[in-house]
Amino acid sequence: SLDEFVIISSGISCVKPKGAFYAYPKINVSIESDKEFVLDFLNEYQVLFVNGSGFGQKPNTFHFRVVFAASEEALNTAFDRLEKYMKEKYS
Repeated sequence: SLDEFVIISSGISCVKPKGAFYAYPKINVSIESDKEFVLDFLNEYQVLFVNGSGFGQKPNTFHFRVVFAASEEALNTAFDRLEKYMKEKYS
């Protein structure tokens, strides 16, 4: 779940959504761009998030958007893969 993901994933922080069907996690590791981050993750783990730069993020911050339209199982799989990706790339 998103609650578990936010707690256990190094390098990502997120305010828990309040009624919205999407979240906007912040990437807290050194990257070139959020677009590069989501494309690299897509290529390695076949999970697509949307880069945050298209949503008016603050300068010099990097985010991605997660939409909760998928099943809980699919979301849990995506978060598990993201946790693995973060450990492999940034720890």
